[in-house]
Amino acid sequence: MKEAAPRRTDVEGFVLAGGAASRMGRDKALADWRGRPLLAWALDSLAEAGVAAAVVAPDAARFAGLCARFVTTETPGLGPAEGLRAALAACRAPWALVLAVDMPLVGAALLGPLLAAAAELDAAAGSHGAVCWGGSDGGPQPLPALYRRDLLATLEAAPRGGPLRRALDAARPLTLGAERLPPGFPQPLAVALRSLNSPADLRIPGRDQP
Repeated sequence: MKEAAPRRTDVEGFVLAGGAASRMGRDKALADWRGRPLLAWALDSLAEAGVAAAVVAPDAARFAGLCARFVTTETPGLGPAEGLRAALAACRAPWALVLAVDMPLVGAALLGPLLAAAAELDAAAGSHGAVCWGGSDGGPQPLPALYRRDLLATLEAAPRGGPLRRALDAARPLTLGAERLPPGFPQPLAVALRSLNSPADLRIPGRDQP
């Protein structure tokens, strides 16, 4: 793990780890990638970005020793939008930085531009309710992303669950392109945003490998 950045007070981090992981065939958060659980990589990314972290999952007991704070109010089986709702309900800062547990190539270098853009929005009193990266299709990618805490009211008024993209669209996100990546970023944005969904995916190269 790299050295952690100074702790931020305007953002709290949340790792969504409550999915069924049917294609992985086992608990995805504890699946081994480069000798460590996927969950550990996500938590390290938040720490390196200076963001306090919590794990969102209905059952936190299996993650004991990996994280000190958990959000267990998620209703199982409703998908990542329900995880986002639980995260925002537990968030005490203006922004929630939400990560998926299965995206280990999302390191602090990819989170930094999101955090900077959120700070720019606050300084300019911008009205966007989320900050995210744009995907290869040009559309906003719901994870990783920063969500304003006050988006919770919109989620609470809507039916529980549903696609996470729908919740992101409701936030009218500020979508960043590859031009916001740090100089020398080692891989295409689409690769860095890749999810690991199967045992075969666990063999992809690491952050510091070609």
